[in-house]
Amino acid sequence: MTAGTAGKLDFKAYGAIKPQYYAEIYEKRFDRLRSKEIALLELGVHRGDSLRMWKDYFEKGPIVGLDLGKNELHDPSGRIRLYQGKQQDLDLLDRIARENAPSGFDIIIDDCSHMGQLSHSSFWHLFTHHLKLGGVYVIEDWCLGYWNQWPDGHRRRRSSGRVSSLVRTQIMQTLERCLETGVMSSLAASRRKLKFLPYLGLYKQRFPSHSYGMVGWIKQLVDEVGVEALGDGKGIFESIEIFQGQVFVNKGRPGVDLTSRAPA
Repeated sequence: MTAGTAGKLDFKAYGAIKPQYYAEIYEKRFDRLRSKEIALLELGVHRGDSLRMWKDYFEKGPIVGLDLGKNELHDPSGRIRLYQGKQQDLDLLDRIARENAPSGFDIIIDDCSHMGQLSHSSFWHLFTHHLKLGGVYVIEDWCLGYWNQWPDGHRRRRSSGRVSSLVRTQIMQTLERCLETGVMSSLAASRRKLKFLPYLGLYKQRFPSHSYGMVGWIKQLVDEVGVEALGDGKGIFESIEIFQGQVFVNKGRPGVDLTSRAPA
């Protein structure tokens, strides 16, 4: 009963293979929920050690796990339920939700394949259909996407960040057109044109990045936060927090049609 009695999450005490600093971040976000009846789903649980920890940490509610391997977990309380299957099996995810949290899960944690496309598939289905409004979806170990040795990973490619002569020419042509069409007065345009010149080397600078695997699809989640600025409707996230190994996506925006926002 380490997690429940001491009030601290201790992965080592349960044999759960997670970095201990994850626990500190979890405690800050989940402490307020400990005495409430919550429904938790974790994808990728290995032997179920983390499920035992969550059961002791949260006082009430079902603690559900899904793993590709076949495991048996003895739990006299009956609160822990373990399923075998793939995280991209959407019919199975629907059944798990129907049998354990028909009104939705409060917390969903993805510690499963750490493969971008698979994590993407289960996220959008569960977030859209089986996470409560106000619930949180956590994606663990997303930074594996930066590892060349990881099947789904790739080191980002560096960029010089320099603006090509073509881009410079396009900027100048745009300014010239503003002058010719009278969009700006000649005096104002001339002043703005002169102001642009020292900054042409910074204009539309490309920053080092990449779009592979887990890292690539986490960046899609960041795009979702800025969707309103793009004029593509309202975003579906209340907030998103990104840490070295964890991403917390909080579900908000009552009244927004989630199915219309989720990618196919």
